Amino acid sequence: MADEFTSGSGAKRSSLLPNTNRVPLGFIQLVAARGDYGDERYGRFNYRKGLLDTVFVEQFFAHAIAHLQQLANVFHDTGQFPDSDDDSLAGAAWGLMALWESREAFKELDRLNEKPLEPEDEEKFAGIKAYFENKTAPQRKRPSARRKK
Repeated sequence: MADEFTSGSGAKRSSLLPNTNRVPLGFIQLVAARGDYGDERYGRFNYRKGLLDTVFVEQFFAHAIAHLQQLANVFHDTGQFPDSDDDSLAGAAWGLMALWESREAFKELDRLNEKPLEPEDEEKFAGIKAYFENKTAPQRKRPSARRKK
């Protein structure tokens, strides 16, 4: 059973999620804008096609490091960060996000490969595979919202 959290009012729920208030909105917008740039240039979610491709993943590392190095070089040479028009920080942040997503994809693949797939796992595996091949995102059924009278 998951850890429980009890609020001051006595309400109980599963344990608290990390406090995302520490991630500045401007940073989230920076990464999102870099994603928009990639969508326009390569197609929406194109990067996901390579999440389970080890050569492509190595390029996530290489590109993130190159963007950080570019940023470090400017800072070293000038003592200042580049103009806000420079997207080295955005490129590095996007690369790190893609590496995180790749790591999660490999963990899920390893979990599915631990044992033969059960019939009920076949549909989930097909959904995960389609998700990473940019065919569709897995669809979750949402309960209908009904108001009690």
